[in-house]
Amino acid sequence: GADDCSLKIWDIRQTQRPTHKIGDSEFEAGVTAITPHPALDHILAVGSYDEYVRIYDHRMMDQLLEKICVGGGVWRIKWHPFCWGVDGTRGHCGKMLVAAMHGGCRVVNVPTLDGAPSNENMG
Repeated sequence: GADDCSLKIWDIRQTQRPTHKIGDSEFEAGVTAITPHPALDHILAVGSYDEYVRIYDHRMMDQLLEKICVGGGVWRIKWHPFCWGVDGTRGHCGKMLVAAMHGGCRVVNVPTLDGAPSNENMG
């Protein structure tokens, strides 16, 4: 990510050019945070100064899974460290802590990852 409003993903086996590039129309401001999910291998959370956290599956980067407004430019994203409950069911796969400029720190839930309500604001 960078101030050019684009996200580029590189494969270290192919260093001539990025394997994926998202930009031009998706991000309205600089990309500030990229965080892989600790348990769901292909999931990435991408934050931007445009106040949104976007969720992607890196196998299908052209399809945005989720776009969540967090009330300010995103500084940092931290996924919940535990995805599965003791009984083997999905528990907190979609939860993340987001630090945003104006929105402060908040717990955000990504409904497409665990079916929970969309946001739990803490401010």
